[in-house]
Amino acid sequence: MKLNYQKAYCFGKDGVNVFQGTKIDVIKQVHDNYVPHLIRVHCMVHHTNLAMQIFLNLFLMIWLENLLQTFAFVRQIWSSQD
Repeated sequence: MKLNYQKAYCFGKDGVNVFQGTKIDVIKQVHDNYVPHLIRVHCMVHHTNLAMQIFLNLFLMIWLENLLQTFAFVRQIWSSQD
């Protein structure tokens, strides 16, 4: 099956580096060589997934920091009672 690039107008991507470069990426090659009217679209599901991963990592770090501060506070109280 041969693709008719002239009918293409949108290219969805997931953020992998091969698709995102500015000089030799896949989308740039397709745009320059086949479809000058190509529109790049970053997959919203993948974008949301990346955002959630960052949020959960941040949430975990904040939770861990609070836990360690609590342990330090309790240790300080216990050591001051001696």
